[in-house]
Amino acid sequence: AGVKKALGPLPELGAANFEAECTKAGGLCAIALLDGGPDNTNKEAQLEMLTKMRKKRAGGPLTFSWIDATCHTNFGGAFDIYETDLPAFVVLSPSKLKWARAIGAFDEATLGAFGTGVATGRIRTNDVAALPTLEEVDCATLPRGAEALPEETPLDDDFMAEILEEERKEREAREAEVAASMGAAAADTPKAEAKDKSKMTKLEKLEADVEECSAMDLLCAARREKQMKAVDKERTLQEKLKEIAKKKRKKKKKAQK
Repeated sequence: AGVKKALGPLPELGAANFEAECTKAGGLCAIALLDGGPDNTNKEAQLEMLTKMRKKRAGGPLTFSWIDATCHTNFGGAFDIYETDLPAFVVLSPSKLKWARAIGAFDEATLGAFGTGVATGRIRTNDVAALPTLEEVDCATLPRGAEALPEETPLDDDFMAEILEEERKEREAREAEVAASMGAAAADTPKAEAKDKSKMTKLEKLEADVEECSAMDLLCAARREKQMKAVDKERTLQEKLKEIAKKKRKKKKKAQK
């Protein structure tokens, strides 16, 4: 019997070897998508398991390899596989543009059975429009995770102060507008003794409960703003109800004619 050729380490796919290790290797490509970043403490164990599986299945229809999917993100994206899905395992037919993804545990038994199922046609495959292309990337120095996000530029203190001042002016303008409308309504109403709260409408109660605050009482100002919003909301509701009632009366009159 001839001596089996040593397989060597499990190939890591990149732009330089994707064709040789997959597209032109013949048969099916069995590709493990792993997080190749330094924070993945399981990577070595995952590679060891994949290497054993490759050795056991040498000479079969599957050509095994792995790819750093947090470096070559477009590769996983072609199969709807993203960082939160890792580790993942796909079997790809470069000639037929078909692929399938393993579901379940990421272990030798599960992945081995899956690979056999795809090779024998028992597991259904999906179409892929084109083979993903791998870019020349130095994965060893590529920022990942939070490091890959652009740094947020802190707001300048003066700019922040301007925003707060604008918000304060807008709030005061709203309060002044509501206060003016309340004052106008009070001027049109004949003065009478203080009304019993039990006889007030909900809107009147809300208006009566609005606090008068000094300029420096921030807690009071916050409460007052909430109270004014409640008044506005109730007033809008009452106006809508009046409009609905008016329409109903018109409809009723028409029906009586």
